[in-house]
Amino acid sequence: VSHPYTGSATAINAHPTLTGKWHWTTDIRKGYDRAEAVKALEMISKVEGESCYLDFDRTNIRRQVLGNSAEAVRDRFTQCYRKGDREGMLAAKAEFLALCDSLTAVLSTRREFSLQDWIDDARRWGITEEQKDYYEMNARTLISVWGDSFHLCDYANRDWDGLVDSYYKVRWEMFFDAVIAAFDRGEEFADSRSTGYVGYTAGGTAPGVEGAALDFDNEIWDFQCRWAQVKE
Repeated sequence: VSHPYTGSATAINAHPTLTGKWHWTTDIRKGYDRAEAVKALEMISKVEGESCYLDFDRTNIRRQVLGNSAEAVRDRFTQCYRKGDREGMLAAKAEFLALCDSLTAVLSTRREFSLQDWIDDARRWGITEEQKDYYEMNARTLISVWGDSFHLCDYANRDWDGLVDSYYKVRWEMFFDAVIAAFDRGEEFADSRSTGYVGYTAGGTAPGVEGAALDFDNEIWDFQCRWAQVKE
């Protein structure tokens, strides 16, 4: 099964932040009116008949529309955080994670969006179990941390069944929980954009980034490396 480029640069597969983007690999700006994507989905959903190509297009557009809607939910979470609305934060968190589940359900209908197929293809290159594990690690690394520093992390992001639920959703849940925990302690949570994973790459603390945000950076880098099986 061919794996198309399905990196949509939506809020779901972007590195979690309260606002904007983390760094260039997760820029979620769009070069088109998102409402047009919704119209396209409505139009293609009304097309009669069935074919493999039509079904793929329906799935692909639905995938993009779902991903596009996530940024507004993230922004609602941030607004509630800044207003001190804890219940609103919890509601936005639940809505965002539910969007991840909805996206996974859509992706699971087409093998082109399968993480398992990607991994299975990689493992076939190996003969011994050690070789198979090595090729799987490389396949996972390419779609996650990419290498051993933050600079290209998420560079090859994908909307895939098995990746959204085991990687992107987990990162966002970690993020929401970290922000809410900081809120409960009365500690400000500041995004650590541009500097990347400070504890691993810069050798120190970036200006204005400390406490909960720095702890989260270290925790999420650890999680990503474990997911990709990168040995630290």
